Formats: sequence, C-alpha cells, structure tokens
Amino acid sequence: MKAMKKISLVILLSLFLLTSCLTQKEQIAYQNSISKMLAKNQFTFEAQRANPMSVNLINPQLLQLDGSYSVKISADTLKCYLPYFGVAQQASYGTHGNSLNFITTHFTLQKSEEKNGNYLINLQIEGQPLANKMSLSISPSGNTILTVNSVNRDAISFFGDLKL
Repeated sequence: MKAMKKISLVILLSLFLLTSCLTQKEQIAYQNSISKMLAKNQFTFEAQRANPMSVNLINPQLLQLDGSYSVKISADTLKCYLPYFGVAQQASYGTHGNSLNFITTHFTLQKSEEKNGNYLINLQIEGQPLANKMSLSISPSGNTILTVNSVNRDAISFFGDLKL
C-alpha cells in the first residue's frame, strides 16, 4: 500500500515537473518572439486598463477596457486607437470626441534594453495635437505600460500586453 502511494506521488510530481518545463519553454519562445518584433519595430500593444492622472473623477468601471483599444507600430506607421479620460487644459476647436485616435508617419522611435530584461521604447510624435510623446515599458513576458503625453491634456497611462 505504501509503495503504491509513493509511486503515485512520484508520477504526480513527474507530471508537474514536465508541465512546468513545457510552460518554461513556451515562455522562452514567447520572449524570443517579443525580441524579434521589437527588433523589426513591428508590434501591437493591446490596452486592457486605463490609468488617468485624475482617476478619482472617473467611474472605475470605465477604466477596465475590453481589448479593442490598441497602438500598432510598424517600421513607418503609428496607428493609435485609445480612449482618453482626463483633463484638457485647452479645448481644441472642431474635435469630434475625446479619444486618442490617429495615424501618423511622422515619428521617431528610440529603444533600449534595461539590465532587468525590460525594454523601454520612446516615441516622439511630430505634428499631432493629441499626443506628442509615448513611452512603452515592456517586460520580458510582454506585460506593457504605455504612457501618453500631450501638450494640452493631462498624461494618461495604459496597462496591457504585446500581441504577436
């Protein structure tokens, strides 16, 4: 009886270790694909939660996003489709809505890898009144924080993931 319990325990532990190894291999493959995307400057950030500076003025349920908001970066184009919650210091004339919704080819991208394995990407955007700077902090697992700065609005950050 005791031998059967020991064998069952050994089999259970072996399966657990095998599952952990597969998960670790998948994580390494995912990290490699993130590195490749970043090397090509082609990736998509999918926002899952907004974090405005004036968080106490916003209904917390609105801050949880449904996954339809994103920033897509390719070698020569930046497509931004994000909501905006915050305070504008100056209202723009003739705007339709409050979102960060634009496409531009006038941007510069700088990236660096930090000692802890995180990537830091800074985008300087020219001629865009909705956002003049974006910063992405990307963990090796793909968890990302995006901060958007504007000339006439409070900054806002978003939490989400990089999508392959």
